[in-house]
Amino acid sequence: EWTDAAADVPANASSRNAIKTTQQGVSVSVPNDPSLKMTIEGRNGKVSVDLPFSGSASRAASSHAGMVAFDNKNGSSTTPIVRKDGSVQINTVINGAKAPKRYAYKMQVPEGAKIERVGSSILVVKGKKMVAGIAPAWAKDAKGKSVPTHYEVKGDAVTQVVDHSDKFTYPVVADPWLGAD
Repeated sequence: EWTDAAADVPANASSRNAIKTTQQGVSVSVPNDPSLKMTIEGRNGKVSVDLPFSGSASRAASSHAGMVAFDNKNGSSTTPIVRKDGSVQINTVINGAKAPKRYAYKMQVPEGAKIERVGSSILVVKGKKMVAGIAPAWAKDAKGKSVPTHYEVKGDAVTQVVDHSDKFTYPVVADPWLGAD
């Protein structure tokens, strides 16, 4: 199901960006090197995002057009999927109970913009314009059972907390879904 809405763009292992594309007027780049930022830019500005565990994760590996995976080397992986609508679904695949429960996404936003919680979503706003948004947190286990999860916002970081345990069937998948405009 993940790949159904993925943009039909190949990953490029030999360049700076594994994926660089414009979909529906939104520019998206996903780096090969996890220590570099992923970016999404719409008409109201650009947001750059550090992927979780970027200091220890592997380089991007591609298995399908529009998506790459980073092995976080801690029982989890990060799999950004660039979608046909210009959004990015940053899937976290949690493989066992010993994997971390906290996944931090440090964000760089345009000057004068701020990160704020609106209901269960997270918005990046500049004045009265939305630059980007993160859909409400969700997580599901391998049987489709909901796993408790939520976001915490502190300064320029949005952290998804996933309360997984042995009572769930692994892998557990969680994601911040980031869109522009």
